[in-house]
Amino acid sequence: MNSKKQFFNQWAKTYDHDVQTVGGPFIGYDQTLQMAAIEVKSTLPEKGNLLDVGIGTGNFASLFASDTNIHGVDISDEMLNQCHQKFPNFVLKEGNFTNIPFEDESMDAVISSFCFHEVERVERKAALEEVNRVLKPGGTVCLVDLMFASEASMNDASRELADKWDDSEDYALIPEVDTLLRLTGFQHITCVQTARCHWLITGKKK
Repeated sequence: MNSKKQFFNQWAKTYDHDVQTVGGPFIGYDQTLQMAAIEVKSTLPEKGNLLDVGIGTGNFASLFASDTNIHGVDISDEMLNQCHQKFPNFVLKEGNFTNIPFEDESMDAVISSFCFHEVERVERKAALEEVNRVLKPGGTVCLVDLMFASEASMNDASRELADKWDDSEDYALIPEVDTLLRLTGFQHITCVQTARCHWLITGKKK
């Protein structure tokens, strides 16, 4: 078992509690997800197909559950187990950003929360190419994550949140993600800061 999968398997049972109480970079978690859901819902057709990459325990995807067909992938089978217990109607499969086990052009939207930074920097372009593959033309991508406008902004946050900061994480910068989205076939990119360390980025498949 790879180390990331093992880490998230161990975290699965306490994840929902932890993201509400850990503070630091996660402050504003619920607000960020709510804002992102409002943004994406306006683009979805009735009974559309939505995929959550790194679905975890289903917190983000659940905000769409009343009128959308929810699909999810995660590297952690324990996270998927927790998600299935909470949301048995979700279609769940093991996978990740660079290996999404769904068909070409099968999704109206692909969302992801607090997961993109886990993708190795050298694989981020391939990850967005894979997202593009499963999206229908005109479909929406929505990335919610711990991201920063610049190196200076990230350094400020690391100093301010030193006791909660994880130096092992490789957080993305907004200009990098914007460029990668454009290179992988997306347009109409919007970037909105939703909390101290959170950004919401959306785009449309050409």
